[in-house]
Amino acid sequence: MGRRRHPRSELEQLLREAERKGWRVADGKHFKLYCPCPRRCFKTIASTPSDPNYVKNAIRQLRRSTCWED
Repeated sequence: MGRRRHPRSELEQLLREAERKGWRVADGKHFKLYCPCPRRCFKTIASTPSDPNYVKNAIRQLRRSTCWED
């Protein structure tokens, strides 16, 4: 069975992009992104973020502190 969709379309796009890049996406109270590389990078995505810049900030953090590649 697949994961549930994120309620915000911008974050759903981010989760789908992560899946295309080989990251594992787990859902629960929050969505969790697990990197496929040996470094074991990890990022949590909130289910109901209150910051209007949350998507941009999440992408920036992925680029800065994980093996996320464009």
